[in-house]
Amino acid sequence: MRKGGEVVFHGALGDKSSNLIRYFENAGASKIEHGENPATWMLKILGDTSKDWGEIYRSSSDYSGLKESIEMTVENQNEQARVTFNSKYAQSFQQRNRLMNSRLTLIYWRSPAYNLGRVAISVVISFILGSVFLNHRHPEQYSETQMQSILSTIFIAFIILGVLSIITVLPVMQSIRDVFYRHRLAGMLGHGSLSLALGVAEKKYIILVSSLFVVIFYFTLGLSLDVRKFVAFWAFFTFNVAIYSYFGQAFMCLVPGMATAQILCSVFIGLNNFFSGLIVRPQYMTGLWSFTYWITPGHYVYEGLVASQFHDDITPVVAFPGSGFFYSLNCTLGQENACIGTVQEYVNDFFGGKYVYDHIIMDGLVLGAFLAAARILTYVALKKFNYAYT
Repeated sequence: MRKGGEVVFHGALGDKSSNLIRYFENAGASKIEHGENPATWMLKILGDTSKDWGEIYRSSSDYSGLKESIEMTVENQNEQARVTFNSKYAQSFQQRNRLMNSRLTLIYWRSPAYNLGRVAISVVISFILGSVFLNHRHPEQYSETQMQSILSTIFIAFIILGVLSIITVLPVMQSIRDVFYRHRLAGMLGHGSLSLALGVAEKKYIILVSSLFVVIFYFTLGLSLDVRKFVAFWAFFTFNVAIYSYFGQAFMCLVPGMATAQILCSVFIGLNNFFSGLIVRPQYMTGLWSFTYWITPGHYVYEGLVASQFHDDITPVVAFPGSGFFYSLNCTLGQENACIGTVQEYVNDFFGGKYVYDHIIMDGLVLGAFLAAARILTYVALKKFNYAYT
């Protein structure tokens, strides 16, 4: 073929390129010199722009003979000699999934910078956040300031661990995605197997990181020793880490490069920061932008953490004179006795009655839907997009 992909000769070269030499010499090329390399000679004559070697070949007997041979082969097909395959891939779908799961699990195990790094950071952060309350665990009564600090610390904890999860997963996902593109072009791998394996490989570390964080943070912070409350807290925290991690995978598969994926992550993080219910509390989210509260995963995580932990807590909380909580208890300024409510009453007042225990099941279902959406986005992106050359 010459430059531009135009065929100028086709067939067997012959002994010492005799067929090639014969063809071009008969077509008007200069004679090959004794001792000259046939390949070099061929490239030299093809550089002669005075001849249209593509048209010369199409007008030759070699070309017409090749066309007749192809037509005869097509007309007289031997069905018994036809090579057919039952599947595009050499292995069954189940076997491909099993092998891909094993491979991704091994890749994750061999990525200590990613996995050990996030495990170590989560342990350190959990202790730092919880240690603020080491000397104030399980008090006989709380002040409003202490309760607000606990609610804020829980919020900061799940946001920080979520940000850690979504940011650290991007470079790992980009590397896996780019290798997948090459394998898919070679017909070695399908998007379904990789999408499933990504969820399986990441799941183990999500549970590990979340469990280590919650065990340290929960008991250092001094939250309830009730087993059901601990399990609920762990479950919602794990939901949070999983949603951040899987949306990070989805964002990396949806866009060409790291910079764009980081922008999507920043938007996701910003929504969770602002509309989860602490910076702007639920009772104040009204008007045009109130819908953001309902489409933000952090809202359901934070409500699950708070409502499951404090819904029946009757530990006393001393109201600050003149505060909203103070007046919600029907207290008056100047009264002799301190105005005291309970943790449950304080949380109800703080969130305007929006975070309630009856929403726990709904919160879990909505977070499950967010997880499913992240997995579907990853599946569709791997199927539809190919950024192998970006």
